[in-house]
Amino acid sequence: MAGPGVRAFHLAWELARHVPTTLLAKLDDFDAAVLGGRTPPEQLKAVNTRSAGWREHLREPALVISQPHREILQLRGAAKRVIWDLFDPVVLEMKEMTRAPIALRHRVHFEREWWRLRRALASGAARIHATPAQRHFYSGVFSALRGHAGDWGDSWLHVPFGVEEVVPARGGDEHRLETPSLIWGGGVWEWLDPATAIEAVRQANQGGVRCTLRFLGLSRPDDMSSNESLRKTRALIDSAPGLVVTNEWTPYRERSQWLLASRASIMLHRKSLESDYSIRTRFFDSLWCGVPVIASEGGYVAEIIRDEGLGVIVPPGDRGAVVAAIGRLFEDDEFHASCVKNMERVKPRFLWRRVCEPLVDKVRELQRI
Repeated sequence: MAGPGVRAFHLAWELARHVPTTLLAKLDDFDAAVLGGRTPPEQLKAVNTRSAGWREHLREPALVISQPHREILQLRGAAKRVIWDLFDPVVLEMKEMTRAPIALRHRVHFEREWWRLRRALASGAARIHATPAQRHFYSGVFSALRGHAGDWGDSWLHVPFGVEEVVPARGGDEHRLETPSLIWGGGVWEWLDPATAIEAVRQANQGGVRCTLRFLGLSRPDDMSSNESLRKTRALIDSAPGLVVTNEWTPYRERSQWLLASRASIMLHRKSLESDYSIRTRFFDSLWCGVPVIASEGGYVAEIIRDEGLGVIVPPGDRGAVVAAIGRLFEDDEFHASCVKNMERVKPRFLWRRVCEPLVDKVRELQRI
């Protein structure tokens, strides 16, 4: 699952501990690949959005929680029935994709996303932001559109990303790595910087630090969009045989095994507005598994890593700094151990059941109205 799917799954899981909850997603039911041996809450069910009539389920619930999708925006009574989850600043991602000459359909998509955001900011029972900076961004957009409006500023919930409570045991031989590995956890979207990671791993090996870079995903299986970053990344991977390994798109429940077998993880981005307002969802996998992180400066997660001592922060695009960070995490056992210890200290703050508390409280409040 990509970040939005991961988030929807876990929000639904936590809500179902308290109220009957239906997850609308592209799956027939919760299977072993998603559950990982866990038993879902009794009040949780899944409905496949590929099935006929799935939209009928939107008429049943007293409350819908969603990103601003078309079907939700068209709901009657949406102003009272919807909590908008704006954790993903899609308009800023789209801005990065429109830097180069693009097809008309992408420009149309960009304008459509702005329209959806404006509608969400002007309606709904509440809105969710994942970082304080996101709240400031959306407040600025709203002020430019409509100015001050009553208690709009009080209708926000802070729900960042989360981690699961139990880390699975290390995997078997299929996940054992001969060379210490650096994990790239997500895709290679236009606003990210996989090229610097690949070049830094090549340079680190030339300097005597044995390591490989493993991508747990490149482009998710259902992503049909044109992605120039993906094409460039594949070319760089082909030019670094033996140093870069790819899992085209790792099944959700297998990601922990690759992380637990690795020395560190890496998440690099270019300097942009997207990086300032994003929440890097794959960081939370690293936090869950206790794997120190090399990350680009900028954004909510970079601040946590720096302030809490969870890895190394590097300037965007600075290959030399990435090489130095790899050397430190791969060769300085004492520093590596301190990062792991700090992760264990920080992790309880981001348990899914804890970060979802404001949402659970809001749902209960709205049920009483």
